[in-house]
Amino acid sequence: MCHALTPQALTRCALRSDCHPKSGVHRSGGGSRVPKPSVTPLWPTSQVGSQGSLDQVGVARQLPRLHALLPARPALWRFLPRLILPGVRRISVCVIAQDEAGSIGACLESASCVAFEAIVVDTGSADHTRRRAAAHGARVVDHEWRNDLAAARNAGLERATGTHVLILDADEVLTPSAGEALASAALDEHLVLAFLPVHDASSLDHTATEVARGTGRRWDPVWSPRLLVNDPRVRFRRRIHESVVEGANLRLTADGGRIDKLDAPIVGYGDALEVESPHRRARRDTALLERALAEDPEDGELAAHLARAYLASGMPDEAHEIAEHALGPWLAALDEIPEHLLRPSPIPLGAILALCQLQRGDHGAALETVREAARRTNDPHPDLTFLEGVALERAGELTGAERCLRDCLALGGRAHLVPASPGVTDRAARLRLANVLLTKGRAEEALHMVDELDGVYALPALYVRAEAQLALGRAADAICTLRPLLDSQRDETDLYALASRALEGVGRPDERLMELVGAAPPEGWLERRRKELVGQGQRLDA
Repeated sequence: MCHALTPQALTRCALRSDCHPKSGVHRSGGGSRVPKPSVTPLWPTSQVGSQGSLDQVGVARQLPRLHALLPARPALWRFLPRLILPGVRRISVCVIAQDEAGSIGACLESASCVAFEAIVVDTGSADHTRRRAAAHGARVVDHEWRNDLAAARNAGLERATGTHVLILDADEVLTPSAGEALASAALDEHLVLAFLPVHDASSLDHTATEVARGTGRRWDPVWSPRLLVNDPRVRFRRRIHESVVEGANLRLTADGGRIDKLDAPIVGYGDALEVESPHRRARRDTALLERALAEDPEDGELAAHLARAYLASGMPDEAHEIAEHALGPWLAALDEIPEHLLRPSPIPLGAILALCQLQRGDHGAALETVREAARRTNDPHPDLTFLEGVALERAGELTGAERCLRDCLALGGRAHLVPASPGVTDRAARLRLANVLLTKGRAEEALHMVDELDGVYALPALYVRAEAQLALGRAADAICTLRPLLDSQRDETDLYALASRALEGVGRPDERLMELVGAAPPEGWLERRRKELVGQGQRLDA
């Protein structure tokens, strides 16, 4: 059997047709040789030159296929390309890990179909991460953790010997379909950097292929720079939210080269495996971001990340101050970068500043911010489109708002260079669009738009549904919609306003509800229409 052979014998065996599952003969369960109707050689004849040499491109495209035929012996697989493909350009896989014993094996196994070598940079694991990585054929490098992701990434790059380097996280896997695209890309001597689509799984219940196709995916995929030319100039920077853009630009400026996107999906299970408290992680990241921005005050992407962290921590004034201070200089700096080089994105900083401005009630400034950022990107990004729709809605430009929100829904499922905020191509856009449609008097469409909204969108969706039912003259249905909230004794003005209108609609006015509505502070989902609702109720009561 093949798995009992030496690497040299394994090479000869792999190239013989009678060891290939699609060869002219195969063994049945009883061990007899049974003829098969056709022969599919491992290396198609079109890939063999006139002197019998193998064409590199054709051979490389067969590497994932060859790997599927071999036993699970990582050491043999690493040795095989050196024997039969001495001139083929090679991929080193680099992973940083800490206490990832449960996932590192799957990560390395998924990449073994294209990996010439695997390097795992361990930043202080207390579990069996090192042992399991070594068992999968990886070279394990110990690296002291200094709160610097870029330094850990670069520790792996410095030890890579392949012509290109594939960057993975320990909780990520390559899909089975990724191998051919990666093997072919590594043959391009002009390729400096390639972006791969990264899909985040919502649970552990789905395979990588299923997640890449959209089943069990937490949110839209993002294009991430993961395949790098192995060049000392191409290195990561930033201790958090590490970036390789500057290094790639150094190579592009000096020697030229090419940037590409590859259809080689990566699936991450980190969010599904996350055990750390979100609040603890937010505090840790905020401290690192503050330190990183102090080291590089002109980095607009770091400013955007820090502003978002402040906003999530309930510090809107600090978030607005940082984003507003950083946006102008950042956009000016981006304008100075030549078009043939990679440009950092204006989207994160523009989006977070616009969000802060909307929360402060300045929809005019938000609209200007969004459009200023959009002019500097070719990526029709959902965050900017969504925020433009919200700003237009606040300004009373409902037709423009509807157009933007429908554009957001049309962008769902696409990969972007900057991660889209959760919900902006689906539930958040549907809820906001339902509100616009309701305001435009299209209650039936609004009802359809909020069907099956759950999670944080469930409560406002109930309010939209009840208001749409009232607009359609279905007061009894509105009462049924609101009853679970009334039974739970929620103390919310919007609930009282809608319940009062519903009771009026069925001929059972309730003065106590109207008193509650009139005395409540002006806050909540229906804020812009509360006076109108209260006025309608008072007229009906009179």
